[in-house]
Amino acid sequence: MYGWLYEVAKGLDLPLSIAYLAVLTAFSVMHTDDILGVQCNLYAALMMDVGGGKNVALTRSAKALG
Repeated sequence: MYGWLYEVAKGLDLPLSIAYLAVLTAFSVMHTDDILGVQCNLYAALMMDVGGGKNVALTRSAKALG
């Protein structure tokens, strides 16, 4: 884990194993550069128990990236 997205993930007040993946996935959707006319996105599944914080991670990462 490195870069400014790592710093954003650390600020989410969640375990980095969940926060970093959520931030990377949210950023891939926001990035609008096309490669040969195709927008590439990262797809991820946050695997946690019920009440583990999946929605919290996605909401916080979207807010943090603006």
